[in-house]
Amino acid sequence: MKLRSLVVATAILSGASACKHSIVGCPAINTPAIRLLVRDAQTGSLAASGVTLIATRSGGMADTVNLPSGSNFDPYPIPIGASPGTYALLLKKSGYADWTKGGVEVPLDHAGGCQPGTVSLEALIQELP
Repeated sequence: MKLRSLVVATAILSGASACKHSIVGCPAINTPAIRLLVRDAQTGSLAASGVTLIATRSGGMADTVNLPSGSNFDPYPIPIGASPGTYALLLKKSGYADWTKGGVEVPLDHAGGCQPGTVSLEALIQELP
């Protein structure tokens, strides 16, 4: 089961898609709406392993990414969301205060208008006392 979780997480992080069909003129591989790099606010160390990230788009649709603790995903931004719109983000990690960011505007891309224009963000998470 641990290997399966790792394979699924790897596919998510690589932006892979199982979709073999596309809308006319749109690529079959989806572009993430948001890429979030996670850092420890005190040390500046990359800290994505062990996080749960929830992105809720206006209208109520939510996407969740869970990265296993001890995984090797720290240096990679977490891709989440597949559509343009306004997002609220919630990041949880054991031993750290929850990190939130609302009002994240993701536009359409400028090359055809069928993919979101990816927004890159950084979460500085605070370790709990």
